[in-house]
Amino acid sequence: MVKTSALTTLVCIVLLVLFTLPAVAALLKPGYYPSHDGAGHIIRLSEFDISLKDGQIPVRMDKNLMYGYGYYFFNFNYPLVYWLGEAFHLTGFNFVDSIKIVSILGLILSGLAMFFWQKSHWGNWGGLLAGIFYVYAPYRLLNLYVRGSVAEHLAFIFLPLLFMFTEKIAEGNRRQQLTYVLLGGISYGALMLVHNITAFIFTLVLGIFMLFHILLYRRFRLIVNFALVGIIGLCLSAFFWIPSLIEKKYVRLDQTIGQDYPSHFVNFFQLIQRSWGYGSNDMSLQIGLFHWGAVLLAIAGAVYLYHKHRQKALHLFLYLGILTISIFLMLIISKPVWDHFPLLPFTQFPWRFLSWSVFAASVLAGGIVYVAQNYLGTTLKKIVPVLVIFIAGFLITTSYYYYQPSEIISVKPPGDQPMAGSTTWADEQFPVWFNPKPTSLPLSHVEFI
Repeated sequence: MVKTSALTTLVCIVLLVLFTLPAVAALLKPGYYPSHDGAGHIIRLSEFDISLKDGQIPVRMDKNLMYGYGYYFFNFNYPLVYWLGEAFHLTGFNFVDSIKIVSILGLILSGLAMFFWQKSHWGNWGGLLAGIFYVYAPYRLLNLYVRGSVAEHLAFIFLPLLFMFTEKIAEGNRRQQLTYVLLGGISYGALMLVHNITAFIFTLVLGIFMLFHILLYRRFRLIVNFALVGIIGLCLSAFFWIPSLIEKKYVRLDQTIGQDYPSHFVNFFQLIQRSWGYGSNDMSLQIGLFHWGAVLLAIAGAVYLYHKHRQKALHLFLYLGILTISIFLMLIISKPVWDHFPLLPFTQFPWRFLSWSVFAASVLAGGIVYVAQNYLGTTLKKIVPVLVIFIAGFLITTSYYYYQPSEIISVKPPGDQPMAGSTTWADEQFPVWFNPKPTSLPLSHVEFI
C-alpha cells in the first residue's frame, strides 16, 4: 500500500470532479437526447413509478407496455436503476431529470471509486489518472451518449468498489476482513441489481482476481472469505435473479438475445479505429488511443518493475492479462467459447467485453504514474502532477465530440395508459404463449382479481 497525503488526496478528488464536469455538461441542459435506449429508460421509470404506487414490491411487471397487455421488463432487468431514479422523482424531479441525475452521478462516482481504489496502489496522482481514464474511456461515453445504457453505465461505480474490498480482505487482519467481506458482498449485490450482465461477465474477472491474491499472499483460508462475498451478494439480490433464472423459459429470451452474439464479433481494427457514430451500425467500438498508449507503456513498466518491485509488476501483468482475454473474447476466434460456455450468449454482444478493457487499461494508466514517480529520477517525480494534469486536459479536449449529444429532443412519458411496444428491441420479455404478439390495443379492458 502506498502512503498518501490527506491534502493531496483532497486536491485530487476536487480535480477529478472538475475534470468530469465537461463529460456531463450536456446533461445539465434542458431536454434530452436521442440514443438507442435513453428514451426507453424514461418510459420505464414512469412505468416503475406507476407499478410501485399500484402496490408492486418488488416491481416485476409494467402494465401499460405491449398495448396494455403488460410486459415483464422489471422481472429480468436491473431494478436498482429505477429505484434510484424513483428516489429522485419522489423528491420532486420529473422522470427525464431523474434519469439525467442518475447518469451524472454514475460518471462522477465511478471515477471517484476508481481513484480511491487505485491511489492505494499508485499514489494520489496515479489514482487520479486511473479515474480520469476510467471516466473518459470511449466505451463509457458510448454507453451514455450513444447507446443510452444507463444500467451498464451505473455498473462502473460498483466494479472498483467490489475489487477494492476484495483486495482489502486479502490484505487485512481478521477483524478488518469481516468488515470488508460485508462491504464486498453489498457491492456485489448492488452490481447484480444494477446490471446483471455486467455482474456475470465480471464474476469471471473477480474469480481470476481472487485466485491471484490467494497465490500472491499464500493465504488459502482467503477462499472462505472470498466465497462469503459472493454468497452475501447473491443473497441480497436473490429476490431478483432467482425469478429471472427460473422464469426466463416463459419469455422469448432464448429465441432472441440469446442468439445475437454471432453477428456482433469485432475485428481488431475496430478496437483501434478512432471514429464515432450514433447509429447501431456505425457506433464506435474503440478501446481508445490514450488507453492503448497506457497499455504499451505499462508493458514496459511491468518488465522494468519486475526486478525492483515484483508485487507491483505482477499487478500490472494481471491487468495486461485481463485486457488480453477481453480482446480475445471480442474477436471471432473466440466463437467456440461462446458456443459452449453456459449463459455467455446472454451477454448478447461480444463487444460488451470492452468493459474489461476499460477497467484494465485505467488501472494500467495509474501504474505508469507510479513508475514515473518512483523509478525514473527526481526531476520527473517533481513534474508528475503537471504531467497528469496535462494528459487529463489533452484527453478531455480530444474526446470532446464523444460527450456531445447528436441533438436535443423532448421526451414525455404517456402516463398511466396503454402504449405500443415494449421499449426493448426484440420484445424478449413477452410471454412465449402469447402468439402472435399484439399489434393493437385490445377491444375491451378486462381485469382478473
